[in-house]
Amino acid sequence: MRKQREAGNTADLINVELSFGVALNHALCLEASGMFQEALTKYNEIIKGKQYSFAGRIRVNMGNIYYHQQKYTAAIKMYKMALDILPNTSKEMRFKITRNIGHSYVKLGQYQEAITYYEQILKGSPDHKTAYNLIICLYATGDKMRMKDCFTSMITSPAEEEDNEEP
Repeated sequence: MRKQREAGNTADLINVELSFGVALNHALCLEASGMFQEALTKYNEIIKGKQYSFAGRIRVNMGNIYYHQQKYTAAIKMYKMALDILPNTSKEMRFKITRNIGHSYVKLGQYQEAITYYEQILKGSPDHKTAYNLIICLYATGDKMRMKDCFTSMITSPAEEEDNEEP
């Protein structure tokens, strides 16, 4: 419809929000169908279209696809780009993205980098899953004292309801 309006010189009638919604829905459907390369192509088209103001957050979806494809370095890159765009007011989303970065570093075997990201999360929004992941990374690096401190703080903090999430 957009191409038709552009061809008919009625481009001023194009609804940007509707175009964004359709493109995003198409990309999400491709991703849900397991057509990851096609979804990445569609996400890239959305990002390259500067008229969409929230297109930067799509980098999280792209990072999730790369993570699923075991392309952890590319996933980290997308997650970091999403963090750069995301405003500081979206703290919970920032922590989830940061957690995904930590998970990706674990998959790469780069435990020290993962520790850095997990510690960032625990400073701002402590939860047992992140503390557990941090303990595993500390164990992998052989840091027994920090592992003990993290475990102690984990068992002394109250358990809270945590949602099931996927990187």
